[in-house]
Amino acid sequence: LLSPADAMNFNAMNGLLKVLEEPPLGCHLILTSSQPARLTATVRSRCTRLQFSNPAPQEALAWLSMQPLAGTSAELLLALANQAPLLALKWANPDFLGQRTQVLADIVALTQPGADPIQCASRWKKLGAERCLLWLQQWVADLISVGMTQKAPNLFNIDAYKQLQVHANQLNLKKLFDFFDVISRNKGLLGGSLDEVLLLEDSLIYWVRLARR
Repeated sequence: LLSPADAMNFNAMNGLLKVLEEPPLGCHLILTSSQPARLTATVRSRCTRLQFSNPAPQEALAWLSMQPLAGTSAELLLALANQAPLLALKWANPDFLGQRTQVLADIVALTQPGADPIQCASRWKKLGAERCLLWLQQWVADLISVGMTQKAPNLFNIDAYKQLQVHANQLNLKKLFDFFDVISRNKGLLGGSLDEVLLLEDSLIYWVRLARR
């Protein structure tokens, strides 16, 4: 099992080709990826593709509502997990939502003078760079959605619509799209040779410049 397979670099993917072509007798190789386009065409061509989708939202909500959620909202967990019920259940604990609350507070605080993105990056590193960048990316995606529609569409942060609306009206929509791409790039670099704190600092400094302009 190679998971996530898209975490392999180019050389690793090339080194896997021969094994994919002639796997050991009685062996099945399973590559999982939520971003299969990041795999090389030569790897993809040697695999049989099986696509798994999320259940219908109402089915996912009904199932999740029957699970032990430690007092957290099933709707919010599903929204944060992009309607993936198993991931939502994994996140159903007070520590997870408490960390998210801290990260969202940092994001809002950085829009004001005096807040330091370097210190914030150090805090986020302790919480987990991947998770914090995901929450930042979801926040920016919601700002874009609200900025484009001025309604309450399908948001990740369904509990923060009014706050999102205030910030969306103050920010440049095109620059938000550019920032979303920056976060996506930095998320893709996690696990590589670059230091995670530097990637967090780069993302947060960009956010400060965008939000305070």
